[in-house]
Parts: sequence; structure tokens; C-alpha cells
Amino acid sequence: GTVNLANLNETPVIWRGLTLPTNQIPPSDLAQKILWELFEVNFRYDLLVLDRACYDLKPEGFDAPRPGDEDGQVLPYDELDASSYGDRQMRVLGAIPHFNSRMVPEDTDDGHNGFASSDMMVRREAFCGLYRVMRSWRRVPALWQDTMLAAERLLHKFIATDLAIAEGGLAYHYANCYQTVIGRPPLLPHGL
Repeated sequence: GTVNLANLNETPVIWRGLTLPTNQIPPSDLAQKILWELFEVNFRYDLLVLDRACYDLKPEGFDAPRPGDEDGQVLPYDELDASSYGDRQMRVLGAIPHFNSRMVPEDTDDGHNGFASSDMMVRREAFCGLYRVMRSWRRVPALWQDTMLAAERLLHKFIATDLAIAEGGLAYHYANCYQTVIGRPPLLPHGL
């Protein structure tokens, strides 16, 4: 439908099925959840925008066996590679486990998962997913060598010092790429 700006103050505000009063600020715990979701959705959207600007699509059929290959093997490619932006978007959203292949979090309980989790193994999975997305970017400078090496090791086993190096390096590289390409600092995910 359409929104009539003249009557905007009379339009009900609905968040996750809950109708909120328009004449008062919601309780702080609810306001925190709403703001968390806004930051999280914005981060996911910004990641897709930055990925589109930094990732080079592969040619159609890049993942098919080549005619004349005796064994029918395809050339190696990354499982996140794609030949269309729609396919790439789904692969990016699927690469980071707590995204559950969705733009909008399923619920605000996700505010304690992924990048903001107190569980280092859960954070490892989130940062490994982000690394797998970022390592294919060709239109921005490469990741720092120590960040890349730590993240590569994390893909195979957990080492706490590698997680610390990867977290800092990937966050810095993401923010720097975003500032360079988009022209403003990014909104970053955080916990509740």
C-alpha cells in the first residue's frame, strides 16, 4: 500500500506482530531489540552491496565439466562463486551460519549469536563465513597476510590466537573496503 505522510503519526507501528504506541518510546529492552534488528539487517544489506561492488561474477557454465575432459572433472572453484548476482547473494547469505540464508533475522535471540557470541566456536564460524566471502573480492586490496593465514587455519581447526587475529583483521578490512567503495563508515553487527 501507500503511505500518507500527512497522517503518518496516526499510522500504527508494528514490529514482529506487536503494535507499538506512536506517542511513547518503547521500553528499553524492546527498543534495544528493535535497534539491534535494524543494525543487523543493515549490516547484511551493506555486505551484499559491498560484495556486489567487489566480486567479479564468473562466466556462465564456469562450474560445468569441460568438453574433452576425460574424467569429467571441473576446474576448481570456490563454492561461493556464481555467475549471477542473485545466485551470489544467496551464497553470501548462506556462508555466514547465523544468517540462515536470510536478510532478516528469524528472531532477536540471534542477537547473542554469530559475530557477537560469547562462544568462540560460534564466532569462529561467523568469521570463517565472512572470510570465505571476502577472500574472493578482486576489486579492493587483498587481506593482510597475517589475517589471511589466521583465517585459513581457522577454516580447518580452532586456535584462539588465530580467532583474535582474524576478528580484528577481517573487521578492519571490511570497514576499510566499505569506506573506500561506498564512501561512508559501515554499520557493524553487535550483540544485545
